[in-house]
Amino acid sequence: MLMPIKEGARQYTLGFSNSYLLRGIVRALSAEGFIPAALDRAD
Repeated sequence: MLMPIKEGARQYTLGFSNSYLLRGIVRALSAEGFIPAALDRAD
């Protein structure tokens, strides 16, 4: 889901905190080394 960075802004961020599909994709990419450990916020 696209969300504006602030009210009325024309720049957007991609939010998928409630999407099980995208979370699974990110988890799989991380497990295969496509996402650097520095970006893993599960510390």
